[in-house]
Amino acid sequence: MILEEPSQVNQEGVMGEEEKPMKSAIELALERTTHFKKDAEKAALPKEKIKRISEIEKEYQAKVAETEILLESRFKKVVQTLAPEEAPIHIEALREEFQKERESLNKKKLLEIEKVKGLPPT
Repeated sequence: MILEEPSQVNQEGVMGEEEKPMKSAIELALERTTHFKKDAEKAALPKEKIKRISEIEKEYQAKVAETEILLESRFKKVVQTLAPEEAPIHIEALREEFQKERESLNKKKLLEIEKVKGLPPT
């Protein structure tokens, strides 16, 4: 690699595409702990529960996809029926509605998963 300016060189002597700040030891430990916790949870659950959790995740993924399809059709209807200056306002309202629906579905999904795991609801 040929560098044109010395300012393009980082501490290791190589230019990085996007310099990221170094993570602290605490941040690295938290990432590892989170990773190990997820693995430990899966290992501790019986296969039937893991299968049910997978089914719940697929079910809610399908519900979100269905909501996205309905939203897309509503977008098209708004664009076709409203004046160009009114459409952006209604589209933004639809986006906010979709975001709320998505959050609601995610909460329901997490509650169902917690029930399967036998955890108290949070």
